[in-house]
Amino acid sequence: GEPENPILRQQRMNRRRAESNYGIPKVEILAGNIGYCEITGFPPRELTRETAVAAMKFLRNADALIIDLRRNGGGNPTSIQLISSYFFDTPTHLNSLYWRKGDRTEEFWTDDSVDGTRLADVPIFVLTSKRTFSGGEEFANNLKTRKRALLIGETTGGGANPGGQFPLPASMSIFVPTGRAINPVTGTNWEGVGVIPDIQAESDRALDVALEMAKTAAEKHRAAGEERTARRAQELHAKLSAAAEMIAAGNSAAATTQVDATLQDACASGLLDESLVNALGYEFLTQKRNPDMAVAIFEFNVRRFPESSNVYDSLGEAFMERGEKGKAIQNYQRSLELDPSNTNARAMIERLQTQ
Repeated sequence: GEPENPILRQQRMNRRRAESNYGIPKVEILAGNIGYCEITGFPPRELTRETAVAAMKFLRNADALIIDLRRNGGGNPTSIQLISSYFFDTPTHLNSLYWRKGDRTEEFWTDDSVDGTRLADVPIFVLTSKRTFSGGEEFANNLKTRKRALLIGETTGGGANPGGQFPLPASMSIFVPTGRAINPVTGTNWEGVGVIPDIQAESDRALDVALEMAKTAAEKHRAAGEERTARRAQELHAKLSAAAEMIAAGNSAAATTQVDATLQDACASGLLDESLVNALGYEFLTQKRNPDMAVAIFEFNVRRFPESSNVYDSLGEAFMERGEKGKAIQNYQRSLELDPSNTNARAMIERLQTQ
């Protein structure tokens, strides 16, 4: 018969990719805050980007990850690059492909930036089977050779060299490699030998083995994170206490500089957000009776979140406590502009204007 219309063929292929959710059919959070993601293939980056980014954002709070490649038949190296970039916080050379045509080598590095949060310190367990092939093998091998993941399962299929179908007589064709993969760590690849897992397990048992190990790893990761947060919180309070002493000594300019630098670092590192900065301000305003420090903290919040009604409301209250009625009214009015339903700001403006 006549050869198939190439547009229809491409549409059919894209429909199959969509039906597999572009290679990521399952993402969930398991008991113990263990993230699970099955990747069955790597469609071209432009097709899978939205799904891959959504999956990585969904998993961003997990304390350990299990990536299931047991049904992964391969795909596009740029999509491997996209997902792998979430697992490293420094530029990392993942893999190279040497192409016979043009005698050239193409390097694949992690992306300079990712859409969302990097999971660079989260323990990763990768599941493999005899069916894991080509790009699935590259993904597993990349993480194994960089010591970024523990592989659990079966030795993979052993297809490292990219190529294509070439026609033969009598409507036959043959697959011929046109290049070869080169791992930057080993200088070799997995053609014909497969990627050997760190822990051998039958394919149908690999998830159970990984879950046991991931549970322990998640507990350690969580404990380390809590310890790190507690230490940073203590350092934060020490620096803010030092700023309060500067204010008491009459050096408000230096205190404001200290507050701004301290809170900026804490927000950049993820220790604080708008609501936590606000809570710190109220700690100084109500518990420590230090409206000067509260003003400095709330003013930082206003600069960082200028479209938030609540930060202006808080700053208005701090100015009111400090006896600066004009500034208090000004900030309450701004809060009301941003959120006309803020009944507290409306009531405070009326109260201040009648005093």
